Amino acid sequence: MNPGLKIKSLYILVGVLLLINIATLGFIWYTTIKNRPGQPFNPPRPDNKGSFLANELGFTGEQSQKFEVLKTEHRRGVENILGQAKEFKDGLFDCIKTGDDVKAKEFAGKIAENQRTLDLLTYEHFKEVRKICNNEQKDKFDRILKELIRGIDAQAPPPNGPPPEDRPPPPGDRPPRR
Repeated sequence: MNPGLKIKSLYILVGVLLLINIATLGFIWYTTIKNRPGQPFNPPRPDNKGSFLANELGFTGEQSQKFEVLKTEHRRGVENILGQAKEFKDGLFDCIKTGDDVKAKEFAGKIAENQRTLDLLTYEHFKEVRKICNNEQKDKFDRILKELIRGIDAQAPPPNGPPPEDRPPPPGDRPPRR
């Protein structure tokens, strides 16, 4: 092969590899900025128009106002509890550095109590929401409550919808191996 052609081929190859590296770094940079720590995973939805519950139950104007107050109070409480949870988890994993198992168990207890508080806050929130419903809405509310809770536990649906039926479930949902 001609030495001039070899050098030209090497320049082209290096150029292509450089473009691939730039594209990869750009992708990593973009996704890192998009999912910055401290930003909510699910940004708040626009008031009543984006509220699944308000839309499903068909709240009246007065009910919508009461619901918005309840939703705002609940969101503030949840944000406070989640902030504490982050601090507790940071403290727990800081114990790995020190090897302080006693303190780690204390943090684990705080995390469990924090989760309990979050669950009770959510329970009270839905109890209050049910109080503003009329009888017909209460029946519908009771039917969709489990769906709501499952959605809250999952935090967000998969980006492309549910996984295909032929794909195995995630590791946490599999039966134990024998």
